[in-house]
Amino acid sequence: MTVASALGRLTDDQRAIRDAVRTLARERVAPRAAEIDRSAEFPEDLRVLLAEQGILGLPFPERHGGLGADLLTVCLSIEALSAACATTGLILAVQELGALPTPEPLAAPGSVEERTLGEVGDLPPVRVVERIVTESSGPSIEEARVIVAGGRGVGGPDGFAGLRELAGLLGGAVGATRAAVDAGWIAYATQIGQTGKIVKPTVYLAFGVSGAIQHKVGMQTSETIIAVNRDPDAPIGEFADLFLVADLAVVVPALSAALRARAG
Repeated sequence: MTVASALGRLTDDQRAIRDAVRTLARERVAPRAAEIDRSAEFPEDLRVLLAEQGILGLPFPERHGGLGADLLTVCLSIEALSAACATTGLILAVQELGALPTPEPLAAPGSVEERTLGEVGDLPPVRVVERIVTESSGPSIEEARVIVAGGRGVGGPDGFAGLRELAGLLGGAVGATRAAVDAGWIAYATQIGQTGKIVKPTVYLAFGVSGAIQHKVGMQTSETIIAVNRDPDAPIGEFADLFLVADLAVVVPALSAALRARAG
């Protein structure tokens, strides 16, 4: 079991232990890193401290000494100490404490085997299985001066139909959050955020968008942000220029109707 795999199986109690060891390593061991790094061993006072905290002389698995295995505890302690004091000397010191078994040398040196790869021309040709053409009207979200974006609060694919109409009336483009895209409500090409497009429109209309940080980084430079959300505590209210606490199912049709009437 590796440290990474062990950490993926932590319980709340084990996480608390890990955090406690990290604090101990950061506050008591790290300030003396240079001293430990030079000598590659822990001073006596730190040995006493680590022993009191149950870190000194940790047991490891049967195959590493037969002391009654608790490999997860070993992994936690190694991870916590090495994260706070990751120098060669400190790692040697942790090994010397018994928290990390010293690797045994190989019985025989390794060997190099030469292999000849086939020519590139020998590879089979790539077969095109399907072509999907995405039809769109109006500007792309990277170039649009107005973006009408929808999030989880839109409720489904039908909710985006109203946003498309509104975007068309405004001469803008439709955008979406990752949650809406992951739900299959709208195409990935419309996704705005850390894992999507970065946009900077003149006006950004956000409907049912909570304002999660990964979405915020993709639209926070918009000149004007107008958000509509039923949740008065939605994070987007903290950085929107105008935040309307209302039902988008009422607001979107009303806006579209007003724009159609204005256009005559």
